[in-house]
Amino acid sequence: MKKAQRALISVSDKSGIVEFAKSLSELGIAILSTGGTAKLFEKEGIPVTEVSAHTGFPEMLDGRVKTLHPKIHAGLLARRDSPAHMKALREAGIEPIDLVVVNLYPFQATIADPDCRFENAVENIDIGGPSMLRAAAKNHAGVAVLVDPADYARVLDELRASGAVGEATRLELGFATARRDAEHALRLLRERLGAVGLASPAEAIHLEAATLVPLAGASQGLFGDARTEAEEWERLTERLQARLGGAQVHGLATHAEHRPERAWRAVAAGEKAGPADLPPGPRPLWLLEPPRRLDEADFVLLAGPERIEAGWWDGEDVVRDYFVAARGATLAWIYRAHEGWYLHGLFA
Repeated sequence: MKKAQRALISVSDKSGIVEFAKSLSELGIAILSTGGTAKLFEKEGIPVTEVSAHTGFPEMLDGRVKTLHPKIHAGLLARRDSPAHMKALREAGIEPIDLVVVNLYPFQATIADPDCRFENAVENIDIGGPSMLRAAAKNHAGVAVLVDPADYARVLDELRASGAVGEATRLELGFATARRDAEHALRLLRERLGAVGLASPAEAIHLEAATLVPLAGASQGLFGDARTEAEEWERLTERLQARLGGAQVHGLATHAEHRPERAWRAVAAGEKAGPADLPPGPRPLWLLEPPRRLDEADFVLLAGPERIEAGWWDGEDVVRDYFVAARGATLAWIYRAHEGWYLHGLFA
């Protein structure tokens, strides 16, 4: 395959995009971009051409029309193995686009906001992005399409090795794009409708279809893979945010605090927080809230004590001696304070 010469990048998720674009530029690949992505590249000193300058047609209708232009879509859809297609591009003065990097407007985050108005939701329905994704996926024989920052590294590896993205990778990325686009729209619509209250009871639902599309089978490995598991977790997070609201869904991360009940913090869903510097010693997976009072005779002490004395600076100081203890097959984390013995956690 001919070496990649031109990439179109327009992303809402900027994760890793600056480093990726710098690497493309170093490989001699020209970059087209729009809006905030183009401004980011200019700020970082990355050579970039605005799509409006490339097409010779300015953005219009408050940005609703940016990339919907023959110079973009013909550059994506032209078959590289068709002399007629390539001749048509040359006669029209259109350059092929070999790489498309697009992720869509944050529609699910928008509709997850309980204060989101219908008009705002409508404005966050992406038109140009899905159009480019579908065009690139259809012509995956000549165009590589990326929607996930996790794919940047392997695409760069192939570009550095041969100057082009391999056929197998282009095929995989193209099919993943089509599936993800349809599933994303359907899932978010379903969850949003699920949270809408009806003004009156529904007595009947009538569905009518002119044609029935057969359901395609899906082949999966016996044990799955890490990437599939990550995608499933992302889908679950999006569903919960769409149903409950973005502020109600978050992740947990460790926090440098000696008091066990405060050694965690809430983080944005999906955020990868680095481990905090926590004190040494065994820590159970489950903590009781609040700790349960118990008799010393209830447990056999196995390890300890570990003194935790903290909180004097905020007026909620604690002085506790923690032990690993057992009662039958149960392994517990208990402590002794001035008031007596308490069960604070259970080891898995």
